[in-house]
Amino acid sequence: MSYTNATEAKTQTPSWTNICGSMKVFGKKRETEDGKEFVGYSTSIGKKVDDWNYKNVFFNVRFKKENDPKKEGVFFIDIHSGFLTADVYKDKANPVIVITDFDFV
Repeated sequence: MSYTNATEAKTQTPSWTNICGSMKVFGKKRETEDGKEFVGYSTSIGKKVDDWNYKNVFFNVRFKKENDPKKEGVFFIDIHSGFLTADVYKDKANPVIVITDFDFV
C-alpha cells in the first residue's frame, strides 16, 4: 500500500474520470419527445467472449453545444479534453462521456 504523509507537499493528480485519446463515435439521428430532431452520439467498449462473439457496453457521448459535430454515421475523434459523468433521466442514471475539446481523425 502506498500513501503520502500529511506533512509532505501534495501534487494534483488528474481525476480518474478525465478522458483523452482516440475514440470511435457513432452518430444517429434521433427525435425528442416534442418532435425536434437531433444527432445523438454513442461509443462502445467490448470483450471477445469466443471466436466470433463480443459482449459490448455502450456509453452515450455528449459534446459542448458549440462543438457538436452534427455528424451521422461512424467517425473517429482525438479527444484533448473530456470527462466521465452520469446522465439522469426518469430516475435512472447512466454513464455518459462529455467531450469538451477534440479534433476529427
